[in-house]
Amino acid sequence: MKHRKNTKAIHAAFILALTQECAAVEFEKVPHSYIDDAPAYRVLTKAGFYTFHPDMPIGDDRSYWVGACGRFEHPELAKSLTDCNPYSGKWNWIGYSSCTAEEAKAYATYIVSRILAIT
Repeated sequence: MKHRKNTKAIHAAFILALTQECAAVEFEKVPHSYIDDAPAYRVLTKAGFYTFHPDMPIGDDRSYWVGACGRFEHPELAKSLTDCNPYSGKWNWIGYSSCTAEEAKAYATYIVSRILAIT
């Protein structure tokens, strides 16, 4: 069976759901570090600020991953709260390369709920 990649529509559904979830809990919207029109968010946690953004398709490899990437301000505190990288503070949400729009929306909800658990 051929592996089927996410479409632009599924990726857009994830971005919309993540944006709505973040707005509902009042996560601070901040500029994305390297893509001008992409959303990024910052939230104060028990380990200082956690800044994250959805995976965005860049370059020629238009694989529309459903997921998010982020980093804690204080990895030494975050490592006791999460399974983040204890040195860099990266806490990424590597999601799906193939899913439905409903699964993508549910994953956005899951990501936000996990972040809220450490605020």
